[in-house]
Amino acid sequence: MMVRLSGTHNHSLNNAAAQACKDVSQETRSKLFKLFAIGYSAGDALQELRKEMDQQSESRHQYIMKAADRAALPDVPSPPLTGRAGDCFLALLLAAVSS
Repeated sequence: MMVRLSGTHNHSLNNAAAQACKDVSQETRSKLFKLFAIGYSAGDALQELRKEMDQQSESRHQYIMKAADRAALPDVPSPPLTGRAGDCFLALLLAAVSS
């Protein structure tokens, strides 16, 4: 039996579901660490990333596609966590962006 690998996918790579599977980019990690260093909470840092994306997007569709990209905007629980739960989320977020 011979197996031939072609390097193609049997599904679209340019949709929100596929973008959500990416690893957090080094650029995003750096941005988050800088925001944490100046006192941003996890929720505030992610809100800042969203605001920056919104300002750079030419259309709502472009913003939605950018925001779906986990490389640029890490996963967040919903609703946003505050207090002790927020601190736990920050620890998890730091672990995710550090890996």
